[in-house]
Amino acid sequence: PKPLTPGKKEFCLLLPELEQICILFECLPAMSLRQSHTQICYGVFPLRDGTPVLAKWTTRVTFSEGEEPEMQAMEKWMEPLTPEEFDYGTAANPIKTRPFAYALGDRRKGIQLLREYFLDRKVTFEQMKHSSTGRRTLSKLADVIKEKYAPYITAAAAVM
Repeated sequence: PKPLTPGKKEFCLLLPELEQICILFECLPAMSLRQSHTQICYGVFPLRDGTPVLAKWTTRVTFSEGEEPEMQAMEKWMEPLTPEEFDYGTAANPIKTRPFAYALGDRRKGIQLLREYFLDRKVTFEQMKHSSTGRRTLSKLADVIKEKYAPYITAAAAVM
Protein backbone atom coordinates (compact mmCIF):
# COMPACT_ATOMS: atom_id res chain seq x y z
CA PRO A 1 0.00 0.00 0.00
CA LYS A 2 0.97 3.61 -0.59
CA PRO A 3 2.35 5.41 2.48
CA LEU A 4 0.16 8.12 3.94
CA THR A 5 1.28 11.66 3.27
CA PRO A 6 0.83 14.45 5.79
CA GLY A 7 -1.57 17.26 5.03
CA LYS A 8 -5.22 18.08 4.94
CA LYS A 9 -7.39 15.01 4.49
CA GLU A 10 -11.11 15.23 3.87
CA PHE A 11 -13.63 12.47 3.89
CA CYS A 12 -17.29 12.21 3.13
CA LEU A 13 -19.47 12.44 6.22
CA LEU A 14 -22.33 9.99 6.46
CA LEU A 15 -24.58 12.57 8.08
CA PRO A 16 -25.24 16.29 7.71
CA GLU A 17 -22.42 18.20 9.44
CA LEU A 18 -24.54 19.47 12.32
CA GLU A 19 -26.05 16.02 12.96
CA GLN A 20 -22.57 14.40 12.78
CA ILE A 21 -21.10 16.76 15.38
CA CYS A 22 -24.13 16.32 17.66
CA ILE A 23 -23.80 12.53 17.61
CA LEU A 24 -20.05 12.76 18.19
CA PHE A 25 -20.53 14.91 21.27
CA GLU A 26 -23.37 12.72 22.52
CA CYS A 27 -20.98 9.76 22.67
CA LEU A 28 -18.06 11.44 24.46
CA PRO A 29 -19.25 11.55 28.09
CA ALA A 30 -20.13 7.87 28.23
CA MET A 31 -16.69 6.88 26.90
CA SER A 32 -14.90 9.04 29.46
CA LEU A 33 -16.63 7.30 32.38
CA ARG A 34 -14.51 4.23 31.73
CA GLN A 35 -17.29 1.96 32.91
CA SER A 36 -19.55 -0.44 31.08
CA HIS A 37 -22.60 1.22 29.60
CA THR A 38 -25.17 1.15 26.82
CA GLN A 39 -26.03 4.29 24.89
CA ILE A 40 -28.92 4.80 22.50
CA CYS A 41 -29.25 7.58 19.91
CA TYR A 42 -32.01 8.16 17.39
CA GLY A 43 -31.37 9.74 14.01
CA VAL A 44 -31.47 9.58 10.24
CA PHE A 45 -28.70 7.49 8.73
CA PRO A 46 -27.95 6.67 5.09
CA LEU A 47 -28.02 3.15 3.75
CA ARG A 48 -25.13 2.09 1.49
CA ASP A 49 -27.03 3.38 -1.54
CA GLY A 50 -27.52 6.76 0.15
CA THR A 51 -31.21 6.30 0.95
CA PRO A 52 -31.98 7.83 4.37
CA VAL A 53 -33.55 5.65 7.03
CA LEU A 54 -34.69 6.42 10.56
CA ALA A 55 -32.82 4.27 13.03
CA LYS A 56 -32.03 3.59 16.65
CA TRP A 57 -28.26 3.38 17.03
CA THR A 58 -27.13 1.41 20.08
CA THR A 59 -23.58 1.29 21.41
CA ARG A 60 -22.65 -1.12 24.18
CA VAL A 61 -19.20 -0.69 25.73
CA THR A 62 -17.68 -3.10 28.24
CA PHE A 63 -14.77 -2.15 30.50
CA SER A 64 -12.75 -4.35 32.84
CA GLU A 65 -13.13 -3.97 36.61
CA GLY A 66 -10.45 -2.49 38.80
CA GLU A 67 -8.44 0.63 39.42
CA GLU A 68 -7.46 1.21 35.77
CA PRO A 69 -10.42 -0.06 33.70
CA GLU A 70 -9.64 -0.99 30.12
CA MET A 71 -12.11 -1.26 27.29
CA GLN A 72 -12.77 -4.91 26.52
CA ALA A 73 -15.45 -4.66 23.86
CA MET A 74 -17.53 -2.22 21.87
CA GLU A 75 -20.59 -3.32 19.97
CA LYS A 76 -22.61 -1.04 17.71
CA TRP A 77 -25.78 -1.80 15.87
CA MET A 78 -28.61 -0.01 14.16
CA GLU A 79 -32.25 -0.92 14.05
CA PRO A 80 -34.37 0.66 11.33
CA LEU A 81 -37.47 2.40 12.64
CA THR A 82 -40.76 3.44 11.12
CA PRO A 83 -41.58 7.14 11.48
CA GLU A 84 -44.09 6.18 14.18
CA GLU A 85 -41.50 4.16 16.15
CA PHE A 86 -39.00 7.01 15.82
CA ASP A 87 -41.53 9.58 17.07
CA TYR A 88 -42.57 7.35 19.98
CA GLY A 89 -38.94 6.75 21.02
CA THR A 90 -37.90 10.39 20.84
CA ALA A 91 -41.09 11.65 22.50
CA ALA A 92 -40.56 9.27 25.43
CA ASN A 93 -37.14 10.75 26.24
CA PRO A 94 -35.79 13.38 23.81
CA ILE A 95 -32.98 14.42 26.14
CA LYS A 96 -31.54 10.89 26.03
CA THR A 97 -32.33 9.94 22.43
CA ARG A 98 -31.38 13.17 20.58
CA PRO A 99 -29.89 15.40 23.31
CA PHE A 100 -27.96 17.89 21.19
CA ALA A 101 -30.64 18.16 18.53
CA TYR A 102 -33.19 18.69 21.30
CA ALA A 103 -31.01 21.33 23.02
CA LEU A 104 -30.68 23.16 19.70
CA GLY A 105 -34.46 23.24 19.31
CA ASP A 106 -34.80 20.51 16.69
CA ARG A 107 -38.19 18.95 17.42
CA ARG A 108 -38.79 17.49 13.96
CA LYS A 109 -40.78 14.30 13.61
CA GLY A 110 -39.31 11.28 11.84
CA ILE A 111 -41.15 11.82 8.56
CA GLN A 112 -39.95 15.43 8.42
CA LEU A 113 -36.34 14.39 9.07
CA LEU A 114 -36.56 11.91 6.20
CA ARG A 115 -38.06 14.52 3.86
CA GLU A 116 -35.41 17.11 4.77
CA TYR A 117 -32.39 14.78 4.92
CA PHE A 118 -30.92 15.82 1.56
CA LEU A 119 -31.52 19.51 2.33
CA ASP A 120 -29.82 19.07 5.72
CA ARG A 121 -26.82 17.44 4.02
CA LYS A 122 -26.29 20.59 1.97
CA VAL A 123 -25.97 22.80 5.07
CA THR A 124 -22.35 23.18 6.17
CA PHE A 125 -20.75 24.98 9.09
CA GLU A 126 -19.10 27.26 6.56
CA GLN A 127 -22.53 28.30 5.24
CA MET A 128 -24.00 28.59 8.73
CA LYS A 129 -21.47 31.19 9.82
CA HIS A 130 -22.63 33.48 6.99
CA SER A 131 -26.30 33.70 8.05
CA SER A 132 -27.82 35.11 11.23
CA THR A 133 -29.87 31.93 11.78
CA GLY A 134 -26.78 29.78 11.26
CA ARG A 135 -24.70 31.89 13.64
CA ARG A 136 -27.43 31.62 16.30
CA THR A 137 -27.45 27.83 15.89
CA LEU A 138 -23.65 27.64 16.13
CA SER A 139 -23.67 29.92 19.18
CA LYS A 140 -26.31 27.73 20.84
CA LEU A 141 -24.26 24.63 19.97
CA ALA A 142 -21.19 26.22 21.61
CA ASP A 143 -23.23 27.06 24.73
CA VAL A 144 -24.62 23.50 24.94
CA ILE A 145 -21.14 21.99 24.54
CA LYS A 146 -19.66 24.31 27.19
CA GLU A 147 -22.50 23.53 29.61
CA LYS A 148 -22.45 19.78 29.08
CA TYR A 149 -18.65 19.49 29.17
CA ALA A 150 -17.86 22.07 31.89
CA PRO A 151 -16.86 19.35 34.42
CA TYR A 152 -14.48 17.77 31.87
CA ILE A 153 -13.00 21.14 30.92
CA THR A 154 -12.49 22.02 34.58
CA ALA A 155 -10.86 18.65 35.29
CA ALA A 156 -8.57 18.98 32.27
CA ALA A 157 -7.56 22.50 33.29
CA ALA A 158 -6.70 21.29 36.80
CA VAL A 159 -4.37 18.65 35.37
CA MET A 160 -2.59 21.06 33.06
